[in-house]
Amino acid sequence: MQFTLFTVYTQAKFTIDLVVGLATAIAATMSYLAVKNASESNALARKQMQENKIYTEKNNRPVLEVFIKDYKVNLNNSYLVDWTEEIYEFKPKYASSFYLDLKNIGNVTARNIQLSFYYEGIDNIIEQIKEDPKSTDLLEGKEVTIDHRKIQNGTHEFNQFILSERTVDNKAKRVIVDDASYLEFYGSLQPSSHDNTSIRIHIPNMYVYFTNIFASEIQDDDLILNLMLKVSYTNPYGEEYLQSFRVLNKVKHISFGSRNEIVGKFVMEEITNRKLEKD
Repeated sequence: MQFTLFTVYTQAKFTIDLVVGLATAIAATMSYLAVKNASESNALARKQMQENKIYTEKNNRPVLEVFIKDYKVNLNNSYLVDWTEEIYEFKPKYASSFYLDLKNIGNVTARNIQLSFYYEGIDNIIEQIKEDPKSTDLLEGKEVTIDHRKIQNGTHEFNQFILSERTVDNKAKRVIVDDASYLEFYGSLQPSSHDNTSIRIHIPNMYVYFTNIFASEIQDDDLILNLMLKVSYTNPYGEEYLQSFRVLNKVKHISFGSRNEIVGKFVMEEITNRKLEKD
């Protein structure tokens, strides 16, 4: 077989083109893999940075928690009684003696703590009062009359309830409560790992009276009235946080007659837990 100079040139050119093509393909592949690896490395680095940021934030912030608390109440033949506990500190005039414990389970001190209670489902109570202003006659010969009215205070409107009952000696007993949201200010709270202290949060006396009156409906989940708690505070660096809780009342046992007892516990359901962004 004879080869001309042109044939040799053509084969050589084909070989060179093939080598160049393979080299280009290999280079492209290597370039793609390098970019892919770099992208994956960057994504991994970003994820690690985000995890580090979250970890740092968690370690540089307070976290407040309201602890579960049991209660056992003797009504002493009256709906309009407080859940008395032996206390020595100041409590707001709208508040019950009964309190919940707020602790800091975070790693740094919570400062500038502000607390406020409000209600979820108050319209259910108002509707029930419209249908029947007297409560179910659970205690012997006892009825509570509940009157409702709207109160306007400047730009704020709230519900006021007048609770009335007759005492054993047939005297009138009356209590006036409302669902206005009261803001309470506290100082600082150390982490419980450093100092096992807590803030006593006195629940509103309105909620205590309504639990006394509507205990059986709370037990059967027929009365949807939830006590809500909002807590705001800062860490030592001035960053502000907000937490809110639904205070769930679990009535476990009711005994009317000679004992007139209500037994239950409060369980917290956290609704909000976030850092507030500055304007």
